[in-house]
Amino acid sequence: MTLLTRSVRLYSFVARGTEYELHVQRVLRDTLGLQLSHSGGAGDGGIDLHGLWLVGDKQIAAMVQCKHSLRAPSPVWIRELEGVVSRGSAQLGILVATEPESSGCRQAITLSSLPLLFLQVPSHASLISRVCMGNALRQLLPSLHFRIHRSTLNPTTIHFSLNCS
Repeated sequence: MTLLTRSVRLYSFVARGTEYELHVQRVLRDTLGLQLSHSGGAGDGGIDLHGLWLVGDKQIAAMVQCKHSLRAPSPVWIRELEGVVSRGSAQLGILVATEPESSGCRQAITLSSLPLLFLQVPSHASLISRVCMGNALRQLLPSLHFRIHRSTLNPTTIHFSLNCS
């Protein structure tokens, strides 16, 4: 493999990751109202996006890790997210991935002492297709609920709405 080939592959990998991060930023803004800044790149400390989420009358500082991968998210990714959240000033850690979470990932999110949220955002669609909320997030925002609405025109499309009563 030549240096040029290696550079093109590396650029393609980095470019795909950055493209996915910006895609996630748009999807979370448009679907959930998160106001996020992009911080991904070398030396980002594991934080790809950071900002605020206004949920009801609460303003929540959030940080987001994006994983553009063909693998299902694992508990290792949740431990990494917990480390980043515990070192930072965010009240909420969000893991966003292209693939659905594994059962181990779901269990790690649910049992974490930190407020965590998993969202599956496919790279080819501007929607959230899966959600997993941790128990600590349920305690922080007890009135936060996700409801799945299936479109009658396209039953495979899933939309979420928030009920913050």
